[in-house]
Amino acid sequence: MTPRASSQTLTDHKKIQRWAEERDAAPACVRNTRRRGDIGMIRLDFPGYSGAGSLEEVSWDEWFQKFEDSSLALIVQNQTGRGEKSNFNKIVGRDTVEERARTGRRTGRRRRARRSAGRKRTSARGRSFQKSRRAARNRPARKASAARASKTARSIRGTSVRRSRSGSRRGGARVRSVSSARSRRTEAQTGRKHNRARTRQSQRRAR
Repeated sequence: MTPRASSQTLTDHKKIQRWAEERDAAPACVRNTRRRGDIGMIRLDFPGYSGAGSLEEVSWDEWFQKFEDSSLALIVQNQTGRGEKSNFNKIVGRDTVEERARTGRRTGRRRRARRSAGRKRTSARGRSFQKSRRAARNRPARKASAARASKTARSIRGTSVRRSRSGSRRGGARVRSVSSARSRRTEAQTGRKHNRARTRQSQRRAR
């Protein structure tokens, strides 16, 4: 099991110098920031790194003078996650370190609260996404069932219309046949009456 990378904040001059010398680092400043009476931004120059063109070596006294005037602190890492010697370092303001030390616990609680809220939002989004996917999957089936129901209703309406039409046709034929039969009967009765009347007239004339 590899050890975890550990870091610490240093403000003691001897500890800072010892940490740097163990890694062959030298005190330096950023060349473009140096002004008359002010060395500018301070750094630690490690051999073999790309600071040769931008960094300028200074004495430890100058370096620590700037370090105190600007109220700085040095965050360093002793070992990497693999257990090797680490050169990681970062120069920050002491007020930043104090603020982190004072609010670190609160910040941790806030981060945990944010993470839990984020997980809840993510789970809610996941549930809504799953619901939308299920609705999208069921949508074609619903459309197909609605189409079948509409087709069935149309077929039922067509059958009833055809039946009503055929029934009306048959009823009309029946009415016409009945009326024609009645007219024929009436005509026959009228003809018989006329024949009887004629027969009576002829008999009277014969007398």
